Amino acid sequence: MANHHPSYMPVRENDFIKWYQEFLATLQLVYMQVGLAEEEVTELETQYTALIESEKAVTRLESLLHSYVAAKNTLLSGEEGASVVFETLPMMAGSTITGGIKDRIVRVVALITASPGYTEAIGRDLGIVVGPKPPPDWSGKFPLLKAAVIGSTRVQVTWHKQGADGVYLEVNRGSGWQIIGNITGASHEDLAPFPQALTEWKYRATYIVKNRTVGEVGPEAAIFVQAKPE
Repeated sequence: MANHHPSYMPVRENDFIKWYQEFLATLQLVYMQVGLAEEEVTELETQYTALIESEKAVTRLESLLHSYVAAKNTLLSGEEGASVVFETLPMMAGSTITGGIKDRIVRVVALITASPGYTEAIGRDLGIVVGPKPPPDWSGKFPLLKAAVIGSTRVQVTWHKQGADGVYLEVNRGSGWQIIGNITGASHEDLAPFPQALTEWKYRATYIVKNRTVGEVGPEAAIFVQAKPE
């Protein structure tokens, strides 16, 4: 019999069901990469659906049981003449399915972790790797900036965060590089007034995490700006 309490598997039933749902959602995306047969995924999905439906049925039956116990007690010990209602029992169709969800998961996880296509990142996404997540490696990473003129009066600079908090942003408006500062998020509007003559402005940035620069300085993003004639 498989170990029903591996470190990655929640013990409480409600926690397990939530974990199972997330495990399945990720497994649907990576099962081919780790060489898992589609039939294994399908069977786990079928068992998950059956588990949810059985939970609903148990809840309904428990509610009916409480109702019948209360009605029986009223019938036996209630006031003379009191109304006693025994609820109609719903017809529930039976079904048969293979059991052993936890056994199957443990076996499937063993297949996954033995696959050449398995990585720790996949394990973390599946929820089968426990412990603190290692810090990201920022070496060689940098933001790619895009600059655009907005409303003929300002420049908007945007970038993809890629897991960073934001960027350390600099600008060169023709007289050397100047610091704009640490900008959280994924965009910044430069409100400096445009010059009267057509001028090239350049921007460059470095990712920041917890107000510290990480990775490399990204390539420059250049744009020509000019104040609108009055």
